Amino acid sequence: MNDYTTVMEQCEKVLAIEPGNTKCQFRMASAIWNNSKTHSESEVKSAFKYISEAKKAMPQEKKFDQVYNEICSAHSALLKEASPAPQTKQ
Repeated sequence: MNDYTTVMEQCEKVLAIEPGNTKCQFRMASAIWNNSKTHSESEVKSAFKYISEAKKAMPQEKKFDQVYNEICSAHSALLKEASPAPQTKQ
């Protein structure tokens, strides 16, 4: 069994000292994402923040792709839910 809470705690410590640590940003995003089967709005936003920074720093890193795509998809869906429905003229 994976202990994602411990991973997140350790990543917080590293990122407090090295905020640009790409590997740690990726691990943090992965831990947040894999910590539960359903994702709250705050989890999606937090995971998106970390994976976006990691992907921006290392765009060619293929091992980021699956997690990046899953998180981006959830983040896009979240944004669609939050945006107001278009008004129709009558």
